[in-house]
Amino acid sequence: FQAPGWIEPRPAPMHVAALSEGVLALNFVVEGDEVRSGDAIARLIDVDALLACREAQAELALREAELQRTEAEAEAARLRKENPVHLDAALAAAESALAKIETARSAIPFLISAAEARLQYAAENLRGKEQAESAIAARLVQEARSQEAEARAEREQLHERKQSLTAEAAAARKQVEALSAQRKLLIDETEAVENAAAALKAAQARRDAAAIAVEQ
Repeated sequence: FQAPGWIEPRPAPMHVAALSEGVLALNFVVEGDEVRSGDAIARLIDVDALLACREAQAELALREAELQRTEAEAEAARLRKENPVHLDAALAAAESALAKIETARSAIPFLISAAEARLQYAAENLRGKEQAESAIAARLVQEARSQEAEARAEREQLHERKQSLTAEAAAARKQVEALSAQRKLLIDETEAVENAAAALKAAQARRDAAAIAVEQ
């Protein structure tokens, strides 16, 4: 619509509120002064605000460092998954240990055969000396008995060693199988990568929150 007339400012006072509480330090205008949009009309004491800003900046720097550390950990986890040399080394060591045990175990039958032969010879030697005990010195008979006992003990030890090596070989084989499966599946490494990714997101969120606090 159209109408003749004039515009007058409202005679009531205009109240201006501050965005934050504080103590007034300076007042730039007095009643009746003309002000324009954007003009500063007063200033609050800013000591506390400056301290809070420095604190927020320090927190931001801390979160930036935390983010960098988390990024490095995430990258290390990714590299360990893509290049699991630690598992390769462990698997190679387990396979080498198994090979040594198998080699020692394969030699046991020959050692037992040799021990059986020595025992048989010692037993025959002892019987011969015992039959001719009256014709030879008692020392020689005692030596023959000692040799026979040593040969028998050696044979028993080899049988026990065979059982022990069999058990060691079974345990080493299981370890090799477990490491082979771990090398193939990379369960721990995959979990580490996923955990690192989650930690990275959390660190980024904390960094962003600290940046917002600085802006505030």
